Amino acid sequence: MSTTATPTHQPLVVRSREGERRVLLGDIIITTVGTEQTAGRFSLIGNAGPRGPRPIPMHYHQFEHEMFMPIRGRMQLWVDGVSRILGPGDFGSVPAGVVHAYHFLDIHNQFLGYAMPGGFEAMFRITGQPTDAYVHPAEGFKGRPPVEAFKRAEVEMHMKYVDDPYVEATEGPDDTLPGACKPYYLKNGEGERRLLMSQLFTLIMRSEETDGQAAIFHAQGPKGASFPTTRHVEASVGLWVLDGMLHVTLDGEEHLLVPGDFAYAPPGCAWSYRMGSHFTQLHAIVAPAGFEGFLSAAGEPYPYYVFPTYEVAPHDLDELGAAAAGHGIAFIDR
Repeated sequence: MSTTATPTHQPLVVRSREGERRVLLGDIIITTVGTEQTAGRFSLIGNAGPRGPRPIPMHYHQFEHEMFMPIRGRMQLWVDGVSRILGPGDFGSVPAGVVHAYHFLDIHNQFLGYAMPGGFEAMFRITGQPTDAYVHPAEGFKGRPPVEAFKRAEVEMHMKYVDDPYVEATEGPDDTLPGACKPYYLKNGEGERRLLMSQLFTLIMRSEETDGQAAIFHAQGPKGASFPTTRHVEASVGLWVLDGMLHVTLDGEEHLLVPGDFAYAPPGCAWSYRMGSHFTQLHAIVAPAGFEGFLSAAGEPYPYYVFPTYEVAPHDLDELGAAAAGHGIAFIDR
């Protein structure tokens, strides 16, 4: 089983900051998985870099729905004429056709970025330079911007640069999912929260927000909390560790993941996890959407922002199986 992104729709583990790495304008762009690994369902592309001298140009993508979630530092994000300052765990959704831009604000910044459908990593193959490094250049950006490469990318990637203004950042409640595929911001910890299997699951994107392309959620829990062995008929599953340690099993092979590591289970792969630290938190995507229906059906609505106890209750697989019916999920620890 591979430890880096490989051109095959197979289970894989990508260690922190591994994957396809390119340098662009003083940042390092890291494709954790792309369309080749996910059969076109999504790309997971991270960007890490220093405080920028200016925002990136305003633009929109004709086909890709993009998402931004900082995991280090702060960034300013502009989406459809509204701007927010985002910190770790905050979230911004940019559907296809919506004008947006961002600007790094701290000395060291990093975000997770999804693009659905997959394939947006080709943008950085056109504009960036391959690198063996794992961090951005210490000296920052040198030389001239690759203007001709950006022009080529604008045509080949079906995107368009525009002259929309960079408005001042504002505050908003940003605590509710919109229930439609439209731009929105969500503060860290907000979303639809469910208590299940001694864990707090927080849905930050559902089928309604992605036109069925994916569900995205966080899970946090105590040491020993787990998700039973599961196989999806059609969906792919990606798990990114945010805090603590996570034991992930993919088709019978166990991997210990630490923050920044990523595990991917394609359709038909038997996957499970067990939390290995007293506070473990993971970020997950399931594509296409549907898994959120199971979480909503099986979990109890929960008003708080951290799991309630360190006592881990055993799974009731009959109840879980009943809740999973109709969601393309099969629990196989029976």
